[in-house]
Amino acid sequence: MDVVNLVKGSFKAFTDNIMAYAVGILVTALGSFLIVTAPPLMFGLYYMGVKGARGEKVQIDDVFKGFSYFVKSWTYFIILGVIISLPFILGGVFLFLRNSALAMVGLGLMALGILWALVIGIMQIYAVPLIVSKGIGVVEGLKGSVNLVRRNLVSTVMLFIAVIVVSLLGIIPVAGTIVAEALTLLMVCKTALELKG
Repeated sequence: MDVVNLVKGSFKAFTDNIMAYAVGILVTALGSFLIVTAPPLMFGLYYMGVKGARGEKVQIDDVFKGFSYFVKSWTYFIILGVIISLPFILGGVFLFLRNSALAMVGLGLMALGILWALVIGIMQIYAVPLIVSKGIGVVEGLKGSVNLVRRNLVSTVMLFIAVIVVSLLGIIPVAGTIVAEALTLLMVCKTALELKG
């Protein structure tokens, strides 16, 4: 994977559709305060990302296309939330038992939960772009992402590092956040569409 070309291509897709991405990101940020709209709006951003990654013109109202994935988006977030929460839930149960040995096990599980969440995040990095681009179900998207990562581990790790580096732009209020969000979105979508799985 050529990270430099990935960033350049993502930046070009962003600048070609700068207003649509800026408005879409702001709508998603503001609409997420309603909680019930957060997952569909995020799927809408990925819809925009997939279009941009394909070189298609992105429209401002594309962010609302995520509502056609309403059930899928909530199913995805619930499944992923449960999977990521498992070590924290188990750790909490052990802490609740108020036995010092079990409390240490609980704390250990919670500490491992951070690593667990990172691994799950990497393994599922392509799930939403796959669901949106192929029109597949949530479980198929989750499995497809795992398969893509397993077959393209080095490329995925390089993408993950590049996403972290580009995300540092987000420390610049508003404009930096919008640019970082759009670039990382496009980088993930472009990579998901290009990798062979």
